[in-house]
Amino acid sequence: MVATVRISNQMGLEAAVEATAQLLNKAVKPVLVTAQDVSTMLRSGQNSIIFLINNGGYTIEVEIHDGPYNVIKNWNYTRFVDAIHNGEGNCWTTKASSSVSL
Repeated sequence: MVATVRISNQMGLEAAVEATAQLLNKAVKPVLVTAQDVSTMLRSGQNSIIFLINNGGYTIEVEIHDGPYNVIKNWNYTRFVDAIHNGEGNCWTTKASSSVSL
């Protein structure tokens, strides 16, 4: 029996190809930082600058197949970091809603 690959979603394929191209590009590398990572940075006194860009949900999934499961509650990320350091570290957070406010 020979397995065959069937492409059922052109947009999904294009997104996968683009993601692969970006991964292979040596100048562009995606980064995933977890809550534990932020906690470790604060605990060890690391001077980190983190820019978080929130696109307000699962944008690509909405484009592929919209549904109520793609509507997510946005977090208050500045308060999230405040909760992690709990006053036990040197931490400053702010929220910018435009390029001017940066």
